[in-house]
Amino acid sequence: GVEKGYRLNVAGKTTCEPFKISSIPDATGPHLVNIPVDINYAGYPQFPVKLKLEIVICPPGFICRGGTKTYASAIPSPLRYTWACNTTVTSSRTFRLRATLTDADGVTTNSVEHNVTCTPPA
Repeated sequence: GVEKGYRLNVAGKTTCEPFKISSIPDATGPHLVNIPVDINYAGYPQFPVKLKLEIVICPPGFICRGGTKTYASAIPSPLRYTWACNTTVTSSRTFRLRATLTDADGVTTNSVEHNVTCTPPA
């Protein structure tokens, strides 16, 4: 903790702000297309940062898997991942996900739930 405080101070980041997810807006898009999802964060994570996604609600008829993604180099907020519905839908389907970030120092953020909705073709 002391080393990280010193490193941040040397980098000119003199205010102490905890690493946390501030928000993840719900996202919507058509099936069979990558839907971008933004993760807004606060604080000063040490990269690489690992995203852990867990499935909270998976609509009937879908096979849902959580997963991880690593952001190797420093990226200002927001971080982005993509979600895709690889099954044709005839009506909108909403998935509920839980996201958590962990930085290279082992600091883990709060978990934030959000929705991704896949819509049928126009």
